[in-house]
Amino acid sequence: SLYVLSMTVAGAWFFARDWSRQEKQLRALRQSQTDTELQLLKLQMNPHFLFNTLNNLFSVAQKNKDDETAGGIAKLAGLLRYPLHESQKALIPLEHELDYLRSYIELARMRCLPEELELDFRVRGETQNRYVPPMLLLPFVENAFKHGVRAGHVSHIALSLEITDNRLIFSGSNPDHAAANRNDTRHAGIGLENVRRRIALLYPETGELTYQSENGIFQFNLILPL
Repeated sequence: SLYVLSMTVAGAWFFARDWSRQEKQLRALRQSQTDTELQLLKLQMNPHFLFNTLNNLFSVAQKNKDDETAGGIAKLAGLLRYPLHESQKALIPLEHELDYLRSYIELARMRCLPEELELDFRVRGETQNRYVPPMLLLPFVENAFKHGVRAGHVSHIALSLEITDNRLIFSGSNPDHAAANRNDTRHAGIGLENVRRRIALLYPETGELTYQSENGIFQFNLILPL
């Protein structure tokens, strides 16, 4: 009948319209994915170019027998390589993270006069076969050097990592020159706020992070389950 024919034609039209809309959405999604992949490729090319440049500089420093510069360049290349390869993983060996922290500290110390920095980094407990989220400890060390070191002043930085009862306890203290300059004892870096959010997502019930700046000294304490 005419009614059935009309309903069939209308149904076919609605089906074709929905199919066309879905096809457009699918093409847009594919294009978006392609654009994202291209951007990622561009981002991957830049670090590789940087690594090659650092390797060339390393060779020049070695040729000139400048061991200090060569060592600094080698550590910098390692620092850049680490987040590129490790940051995509959910968990990495704690030993890798500690090696990264030590390299960062050695590199950061190069910009300080020996008499202006007193640093104590202690590790206690069994660190083998332990795993942590990548780049979770670094912001505390970055913060210590960024806000705790000031030209013309003697800076004391203390860092401690302890493994006990299947827990990781990372704590430390450093001068807080940024807070002193702004007369703001509530200072906390953006990096540490990011760490707090990561811990809330990764360990909503078992992770703990506290930090404060008081009397010009910044202190933090991080507890993670292992």
